Amino acid sequence: MTGWHFQWRRDWNAVWDPPFVAQWTALLAGSPHANVYHQPALVRAWAETHGRALGAQPLFALASHASGARTLLPFVVLIPVFGLMIWFAVGRGLRPLFAMSQAVAKRQPDALSPLAERNLPQELQPLAGSLNALLARLGAGARIVMVRVETDGRSRNQRRDLARFGGGCTSPAGSGRA
Repeated sequence: MTGWHFQWRRDWNAVWDPPFVAQWTALLAGSPHANVYHQPALVRAWAETHGRALGAQPLFALASHASGARTLLPFVVLIPVFGLMIWFAVGRGLRPLFAMSQAVAKRQPDALSPLAERNLPQELQPLAGSLNALLARLGAGARIVMVRVETDGRSRNQRRDLARFGGGCTSPAGSGRA
């Protein structure tokens, strides 16, 4: 990194210093890759609203080379910070879905009672309702199967008993003689 000189700005007052803002604006005006979101006024609006609420601290660097090349490097640090903020926000937003997934995974195979629907975010209530409707249908199907198994068992027992007792019958109907 020989030949490079960095001017760091680590507090908002230094970032909004007029000479620094003038250099920043001049660099953006001469860059074909500049974006409107890099403009000092928009960065300041974000910093004074969302940035303050999030406790964001600036880390801007104006890098210049001995050859005269200069660039602004505010996003070298901000991109990982924004990535962490997005990761945290998405993780926090998906926490109720993960909790519901864990609750379903921990259930016993024969547990057909409904899932708790209260204290769920509005987005998950339709999912919980659908799962509860499915569990109710599975419960009704399981009851029908149990009745059939029980009925089949009784019928089998009755046929066996009739066969056992019918074989020793002395009536013409039981002996096969008329």
